[in-house]
Amino acid sequence: VSLFELLDSYGKRSMLIDRRRSLQKFVTGSAGAIPCSTDSQAVEAACKEVKNPKTDFVWVHLCEFNFAHEKRAQLARQANTAELGAVAGQHVSSSGSANSVSTSNDHTQPVPGIKDLLRDAVRQIRRIHDALPINAMMVLSTGQGDTVGVRRIQEDKWKRLQGVDGRPPWDEPSEATLVEATYSAKQALCFVCVKA
Repeated sequence: VSLFELLDSYGKRSMLIDRRRSLQKFVTGSAGAIPCSTDSQAVEAACKEVKNPKTDFVWVHLCEFNFAHEKRAQLARQANTAELGAVAGQHVSSSGSANSVSTSNDHTQPVPGIKDLLRDAVRQIRRIHDALPINAMMVLSTGQGDTVGVRRIQEDKWKRLQGVDGRPPWDEPSEATLVEATYSAKQALCFVCVKA
């Protein structure tokens, strides 16, 4: 049973504000949906919806920070592909093995423009909070960390275990990188406040 179905069973109306693809997965029962294509649109819709006396629960998903992680992972894949091409052109060392290609610790590198993204997120969250009526509860959850980076490393692991594209074998340092990235991606924060 989803949170939205549970609220519906108690006669409470929910409104979900997110990208269309996510809304198709979660909108059930009497829950309404407002599709948005940007975080700014989502915040604008949320600021209006929290004032709607017919809505008991408003769920807003801000995605632009995650999109930055996805873009970084895409750039890392492109760089890794270029690195593999360079390694494939190198000769085999005297030990009989090709030079190692790093699994890349780019999951620990900062997202370009992260300070601007965080500043925008704080500003948007503040707008929603300011629009809340007195005694309304706001729950803010970061969701998870960089799952995109973890998926990229898992993909690299699979390819290296299969010997795809002449990649070097999967090794202990690569596994340690995957474990560290997975642990980091599982970290999240949650904040709760009641508007006074």
